[in-house]
Amino acid sequence: MSVNNEEKNIEIVESEVLETELSEKEKESVSVKSMEIPVSELLGEKTGVGEKKEPSEREKELSEKGKKSSEKKKFKLSSGALSKVFSLSNILLGLRLCVIVAAVVFSLAAVNYFTSPVIKGNEEEKGNVARSALVPDATSFSLYEGDIPESGRNVSEIYVAEQNGDTIAYCVGITTAGFGGEIDLVVAIRVDMSILGIKVISHSETVGIGASALEEDAALLPQFSGLPASSVDNVTAVSGATVTSNAVKSCVEEAAVVVNALVKGADSE
Repeated sequence: MSVNNEEKNIEIVESEVLETELSEKEKESVSVKSMEIPVSELLGEKTGVGEKKEPSEREKELSEKGKKSSEKKKFKLSSGALSKVFSLSNILLGLRLCVIVAAVVFSLAAVNYFTSPVIKGNEEEKGNVARSALVPDATSFSLYEGDIPESGRNVSEIYVAEQNGDTIAYCVGITTAGFGGEIDLVVAIRVDMSILGIKVISHSETVGIGASALEEDAALLPQFSGLPASSVDNVTAVSGATVTSNAVKSCVEEAAVVVNALVKGADSE
């Protein structure tokens, strides 16, 4: 019986040793397994780590669109900057032009301010000389203060020529359109409706043609002196200056209508 027990004990010890060895081997295998790295992970075959994929057509299209949009944004930015520069230059140019125009206008206004009274004074002096020459027997001239008759659309002023307090004639300042511009005249008509004469104050007619017809020693103006106002149609126009001649004739006719109205008004009073 003792022998059997010893054998049993030996078997038990051997089994325990085997179990211990097996457990140690299992532990070693587990540690080795934990240290193992799959080859597929290293090569990147299954997981795709480190793998370079070829981009798809959709990705290429999106990439191209992104590039184009970025280029457009750059172009928009550059064009916007250029437009700002150009707009600023236009503003500066506009300001310079405004300053130049303002300076020119100011200069013209200043010239007109200083020369206008001189021109007006010269014209008044010319008018006084013309009236005195047309009505030499008048002792005084006075500006007509009444209303100008409606027929005198082109009449600017009327002076009454008096001799010792009696009205002997009217000097009518009238403007008409000639060939080159306005013609300012003084037409003197007696109260008996006979024309004393015409004096030119200013004109813009062509030199050598219309201007020559308005000279005092030319063929046109002397025809009116001593002529009855009703016979103005008998005046012959100067050859080559028909427009100027007709303009003067229309002035005399209008002045005659105005004087006739003034004379009749004075008689009725």
